[in-house]
Amino acid sequence: MRKILKLITNRVTIVTFLILLQLGVLLSLAWFIPYSNTNISTIYFYVQGFFSVIISLHVVGSSSNPGYKISWVILILAFPVFGCLYYVTYHTWNIKRRKKHRITLLDDARKKVLPVPNELKSYHTKSEAYLANLGWKCYNDSKTTFYKSGESLISAVLDKLRQAKKFIFVEFFIIKEGKLWDEVLEILKEKVNEGVEVRLLYDDLGASDINYSIRRKMRKWGIDAKAFNPVKANINLSINHRDHRKIVIIDGLYAFTGGINIGDEYNNTEKRFGHWLDCGIMLEGDSVFALTVTFFENWMWDLTKKDEIIDITKYNIKNDVIGKGGVLPFSDSPLDEDNTSRNVILDMFNQARKKIYICTPYLILDNELVTSLSNAAKSNVDVRIVIPKIPDKKTAYMVTKSYAYDLMKAGVKVYKYTPGFNHAKAILVDDSTALIGTTNLDYRSLYLHYENNVILFNTSITADIEEFFTDLFIVSEVIPEDERKKKKNIFYHIWRGVLRVFAPQL
Repeated sequence: MRKILKLITNRVTIVTFLILLQLGVLLSLAWFIPYSNTNISTIYFYVQGFFSVIISLHVVGSSSNPGYKISWVILILAFPVFGCLYYVTYHTWNIKRRKKHRITLLDDARKKVLPVPNELKSYHTKSEAYLANLGWKCYNDSKTTFYKSGESLISAVLDKLRQAKKFIFVEFFIIKEGKLWDEVLEILKEKVNEGVEVRLLYDDLGASDINYSIRRKMRKWGIDAKAFNPVKANINLSINHRDHRKIVIIDGLYAFTGGINIGDEYNNTEKRFGHWLDCGIMLEGDSVFALTVTFFENWMWDLTKKDEIIDITKYNIKNDVIGKGGVLPFSDSPLDEDNTSRNVILDMFNQARKKIYICTPYLILDNELVTSLSNAAKSNVDVRIVIPKIPDKKTAYMVTKSYAYDLMKAGVKVYKYTPGFNHAKAILVDDSTALIGTTNLDYRSLYLHYENNVILFNTSITADIEEFFTDLFIVSEVIPEDERKKKKNIFYHIWRGVLRVFAPQL
């Protein structure tokens, strides 16, 4: 009964109910308007047709991804009144002009504190040159450590948190009540008492367990906690823009990122979908400051006019370490409409000559990514993708398998992680270039979320990442051709087709 009451009173449940209520009102308008008066039915027919065509032309002429265009045009033309009203309502933004100006200032500030070299000849790939133009620097003096499981990554994070002396910055998409959160909270409380500066940033939708009572306690303890992009009870595009980043900074000396959130399933204390696989990375050296800058981008996202942009240069701690290869941390924001992570990943695929190994919980791709992987496989590049065996979301898994089957036709080998759910996000290309971070290969991560990743060029952990994939292939099963060719009933195909069309909005 307590769990039911908690679910009902949860702010996300309340907001979801209010949003569904608004959708119900839109549906009611779409249904009753044409039948409210038979004398205006003809006029209504031409008016709704006119506006549906105009809005459809606006959608087609926009700069958004073709997948979005198709899903919106189908919705608008199939259900003119509801589609038009929903599109107009959904595309309203809860970001005031003042905040947009603040975002521009933050972007300019980042480029000043992270100066990049001008010599194009020093770049490892086109991606490095591309990111340099966006203000992201490649570091050749950083040490990297790869963690091939959520358990090992969480253990390392907790260990470094206990060693903190000056400051701790933590940013997660999900924070769930449980043993891990209790342990993290106790460490943060102890560190505050020791005089350590502690900042905690969490996504308001993903970390719905952090209620008002917990926030009040954290403030009392001295933990500076902040919710990113608070959910509001009205339909708009900004509610989709979630903070999917995972960053932990300790004293400017260590920086962690990867797939884990704060929840007991991430270190397999709680079994939800079989064994939960994750991975991540720790940075030491000058590259740590790039992730510090990324943290403060979202920390200062909602500053008011009277607030000043924090001088983050004081958190740039010099730490001389010996590293190998290039380390390039970068972030991605849906507000710049640049789709940075997607563009970097696409370039990695296009540059591959020998192999492309991918680990992702979801596989919902746009046409260019599908074409790039297909062409690579047809060009004798060894393309392998690992998806979960046990899904966390059945509808997303249905779409994931449909894209997997399409890629298999081109010669891509797709594996299912047999022990359970694969939540790791990792890409390895040609034994030289790797990407570790928070981006899933789906529309949400590639187009809607705030993400962060690290590209690695010929680093000392490249061999560790390849070993991670080798071990992964051993415990995973290749999807056989007969599964792809297995006949499904017509309703399955219709439902899967609907899901694929509207995948960009799911």
